Amino acid sequence: MMPKKDEKQKKRLQFLYLVRNYIETSPSKEFVASEIKRSKALIVALQNRIPSMPESMSLTEYNKFKKSQEKELGITKLKQQLKTLYFIRNSKPEQYYE
Repeated sequence: MMPKKDEKQKKRLQFLYLVRNYIETSPSKEFVASEIKRSKALIVALQNRIPSMPESMSLTEYNKFKKSQEKELGITKLKQQLKTLYFIRNSKPEQYYE
């Protein structure tokens, strides 16, 4: 099993690769804004597919169930994409928006 520090570094590298890939395509401000809007709407729509917690299920069990459903529906990847888009929108120098 990997130590937590290695896992954090791996996740950070994956995040930076995503940022680099977006920046290499020189996305416009409008594109980034539309992708943020689209991703948020898709996440909400997919989350609405996950059933609410039944009374017979404990909170711990439901959280595990919800996490597995989010992974199966691709919500975790969409959340990562949204995080990347926010990072690009908030920190990208204006010179990249040509």
